Amino acid sequence: MNENDELEALLLRAQANDLSAREPLLGLLRARARRYADYLLGRQRGDRADPSDMAQEAFVRIGDSFAPASFPAVPHLLAWLNTIVRNAVTDFRRHHVAQVRDTTREVAGDDLFPGLASDTTDP
Repeated sequence: MNENDELEALLLRAQANDLSAREPLLGLLRARARRYADYLLGRQRGDRADPSDMAQEAFVRIGDSFAPASFPAVPHLLAWLNTIVRNAVTDFRRHHVAQVRDTTREVAGDDLFPGLASDTTDP
């Protein structure tokens, strides 16, 4: 049985309120989330980005809102999961880029257009 078949079987069981299917289903989804985060981060992740952290962040965002009955099939479930992981990675990158901004490249507003400061003509 491949992973998609296993996901399908667990999703069907979870939709039928089989509580014993929830943890294995979430375990498979965590593994998928980690692999997708690894793909999104690529080789340029630096020391700070870890796919496991991104997967964990995605599952924090999911929280208790995970409702298997909301997903008619595995592709819908995976699309939802991928969106959450992608958003977690995007938010991480935004935060990380903001922290590593090169302040040596910043200039005061007066230094941007020196000719304007001495220009006394009216508009």
